[in-house]
Amino acid sequence: MPPTTPLSPLRVALPAVVVANILFNTVAARVGLGEGVQVVSRRHVHLFMPAPYAFAIWGLIYAAFLAYSVVQLRAVHRGNVVYERLSAMLILTNVLAAAWVAAFRVGWIDVSVGIIALSLALGVAMFVTAHRARTTHGLSTWITAPFSLYLGWISVATLANVSTLLASMGVNGGAYGPTPFAVALLAGAVILAVALAVGFRDYLVPAVVSWASFAILVEHQLTNPSVAAAALVAALLTALQSGHLGGAGLDVFVSEGDASFAPVSQALLAMPQVVATPHAGASSHEGLARTNLVAARSVIAILNGLTPPPGTVVADG
Repeated sequence: MPPTTPLSPLRVALPAVVVANILFNTVAARVGLGEGVQVVSRRHVHLFMPAPYAFAIWGLIYAAFLAYSVVQLRAVHRGNVVYERLSAMLILTNVLAAAWVAAFRVGWIDVSVGIIALSLALGVAMFVTAHRARTTHGLSTWITAPFSLYLGWISVATLANVSTLLASMGVNGGAYGPTPFAVALLAGAVILAVALAVGFRDYLVPAVVSWASFAILVEHQLTNPSVAAAALVAALLTALQSGHLGGAGLDVFVSEGDASFAPVSQALLAMPQVVATPHAGASSHEGLARTNLVAARSVIAILNGLTPPPGTVVADG
């Protein structure tokens, strides 16, 4: 079709809808619509909750949405039906995002779960549509970026929203308990990210999941070592899969303390970017010589009534 084909009303409206959604998020906080999202989240504590800084990724997602909404207006794209479909779905996505904010801020957590589930379904549809368009219509890879960012985050956000709902009902973790439940959710997020990376050759989704996993590690590293360890492994796996981390050298594995993590350790060992040692990385000639020297100096110091060198571990008795 010629580039003079008129734009559909939906495509014309898309930039305004994205901007309106961003403004609504700002205005909702200033006019006192309910309570802040973070305030409501903190009232219903669960182990899948990321550190607050993780939510800054919304700025990047909305910037990508804005960029797409402007680029799709170009004359060269006017006759492409793919942009019609994506723009219609993106308008609905932004409407749902505003509805979610309103529901969550006023404490309608059950309603917010329903809204975010619909948002996840739309995220999947946009992601698949964009990737198919890249291969069947010869479109640039850039078209997938906004939807990859969104799907990666909305997947994690949906799991967190479900966890918040369970916590609000007093069923934190269900029958499995909070820690195994959080670890299972992390495993599910990693499996999804890796599957999308392999199936669609998309590396933004695992990068976003890695970002979220590391934020969960930061949030729980001092209070729940099991969840923190699982989040660290999740962040490592997805960062390696996305290519944002070139390689990793590992000496200690979570599965040494918990056999249920054995599949995760095996997955790491199977990656060509991983170099591993069997919990013996310190047993080099230099390391052992230094250990013996510090031990000897510590014994001499104690026998002479002096304080052993800093970092020396002295057993009671």
